Amino acid sequence: MLVEATQARLLSWSVDMRDDGLAMLSYTLCPQPGAPAPDADALDQRLVEAWRGLGVPAMEARLAELVAPGRAARLALTYGAAFPPGYRVRCTPDEAAEDVLRLAALTDGDARGARLYRLPSDGPGRLRLRIYRTSELIALSDAVPMLENFGFRVLEEYAFSLDGGAHGNISDIAIELPPGLERDALLERRDVIEQAIVGVLEGRAEDDPFNELIATAGASAGLGGFCSVHGSGTSARLGRRLWPGDRC
Repeated sequence: MLVEATQARLLSWSVDMRDDGLAMLSYTLCPQPGAPAPDADALDQRLVEAWRGLGVPAMEARLAELVAPGRAARLALTYGAAFPPGYRVRCTPDEAAEDVLRLAALTDGDARGARLYRLPSDGPGRLRLRIYRTSELIALSDAVPMLENFGFRVLEEYAFSLDGGAHGNISDIAIELPPGLERDALLERRDVIEQAIVGVLEGRAEDDPFNELIATAGASAGLGGFCSVHGSGTSARLGRRLWPGDRC
């Protein structure tokens, strides 16, 4: 935003953390010869909106493209100022709109949400997964083995609590795909994979290595593996996993 408004080159930036918890961001810019001076008041207003409210008008505009304008306004009012500073620095208004809709769809503290996506900077074998919940953040030590059972390797995680968790929590996890798995092909089936991940998180589905079939082989979320033991021999075959409440 600063570079665009000033037509300058960014030389450096720094963060000064104070004892009272406040932080000061400093940017050093090199203006181009002959470039006009920016409208300082307008630029200040844009910076204030971007920092304090994640560009709330821009987020509400994106929400209005996805839901009715009245609901978009209510969601922006509820969630706009709830995002923590770390989220505001990393995420765009479009991403915030998607996250708000996912959080708003959770019905209670036991409900979970999941969203697979990619950033332009992600390499061909990498994706991002966001996990949503209205209760406490999911522990990374719990998420890693679950995602490994889907064939993913966890690279890093960022955790965001909205208004201290009062409006929900988001875990943003960078994952590496199994060798040979095409990212675009996986994204075409993201709905099935997201539902399967949510099923495991909510305890409605098994957390076992057979879940890798959902990501790599295109199996449905109801598939699983089981073994049959007959006397001294053991056989294994793929079948439909029984969900809670199903009958043989």
